This record gives sequence, structure tokens and C-alpha cells, in this order.
Amino acid sequence: MHPLERGALPPVGAENVVFITRPNLDNMDIIAENIKHEEKSGGGSGVKTEFHIVFVPRKSLLCEKRLVEGGVLGSLSCSSLPAYLFPLDTDLLSMELPNAYRDVVLGDPTSLHYAATALTRLQAVTGTIPR
Repeated sequence: MHPLERGALPPVGAENVVFITRPNLDNMDIIAENIKHEEKSGGGSGVKTEFHIVFVPRKSLLCEKRLVEGGVLGSLSCSSLPAYLFPLDTDLLSMELPNAYRDVVLGDPTSLHYAATALTRLQAVTGTIPR
């Protein structure tokens, strides 16, 4: 496992490379750069590498469009992992959205949608949350 960074991917002789990321346009640019660099260099190991992106918690059409603009969407497969809440302790759940307040203030309600979905799913598992 390696953090998402600009430039070339670390040398690995793997057949599959999986990017696990939030649907963020900056991350799509980095992923496109990684894939282009890997395809240009040929991987170096002689193994055909397949690329996959797992969006957490869901895919974004805007991100897929950015991958099309980057010319790499045909080189990878996209899927979603609907993980909205992450347990930090036995009685503490976090959405791990550090920019949620800023996004809402700037007019992007996506984090509010994630919060509503997380609460709905939590209630589906644990029962209705009392007032």
C-alpha cells in the first residue's frame, strides 16, 4: 500500500493496481498521471497491469469525466465502496470529512448528502435514533 502521490508509481511487479480514493478532482488528476506514466514506461516487469479505482463512498460522474479528459478511463475499471462511517472507538464513529464545513459554506452540499445517507444507514442497522 502506497499513498497517492504525483509522478511514477513505486516499482511493483503486480498484475493489479487499486486506487482507493474519495471522489475528488485533484485525486483524479494524480491517478491519471500515475496511469499515463506507468503505461508509457511499460511497467518494467513485463506483466500487463490492470488498474482499478474504488471510490469511497460512491462514484462521481464529474470524477469519471475528469478521467476521460485525462485519457485514462478506458484503462481502468471503477467501482464504489459505500463506507460512510468509520469506527474510531467502541462508541465513536467518524465520517472523516475534514473539509465538510468549508464545502457547505462554499455551496457544495455533497457532505450533507453523505451525512444524511450515513444516518439513514445507521438507523437501518441499529433502529431509529430517539430524540
